[in-house]
Amino acid sequence: MDEPFTIELRGLDEALKAFDNLKMSKQVKIVKRMLTAGAQPILGLARIFCPFDEGDLRASLAASSVRKRRGRFQILIGTAEGLLRAVAGKQTARNALFTGSTFYAGFIEFGHFIGKRRLGNKRTWVPANPFLRTAFDQGVDSAISAMGAIFKAEVERAAAAAAKSAARAARKAA
Repeated sequence: MDEPFTIELRGLDEALKAFDNLKMSKQVKIVKRMLTAGAQPILGLARIFCPFDEGDLRASLAASSVRKRRGRFQILIGTAEGLLRAVAGKQTARNALFTGSTFYAGFIEFGHFIGKRRLGNKRTWVPANPFLRTAFDQGVDSAISAMGAIFKAEVERAAAAAAKSAARAARKAA
């Protein structure tokens, strides 16, 4: 079972208030930028840990942010062809690893049997080489830091723009 981790945040209340005062469209853009920035360290590590034969699997790794129902967002990291199917809602993210020309990504990540199913327990098990899980485990801290930095910079920039706009409106009114 995964160990829980703790994040210490300072000034979060003020940042969240500033975030809540932004237009919904601006909030969505900030969240997407945060997710994309957070995916980059994990995606980079996945490319490093990815088994290399001809390089097709490594080249096909990508990240995509997805807006779900009720204002929820998620980031998916996997093969590009699989992500297209997962984003379209045609497959789960896990099943999408088994899609396209790099369908073998799922076999590498989760392990698999060799041989016909009729052989039953006589088939050989090839253990998993969980390069995506390893990348996540090792990159989660840097991903959280990257997302926090983007959040801080974007909220500060939006707050400065709002203050500038308010000052401009006050000058016009005077």
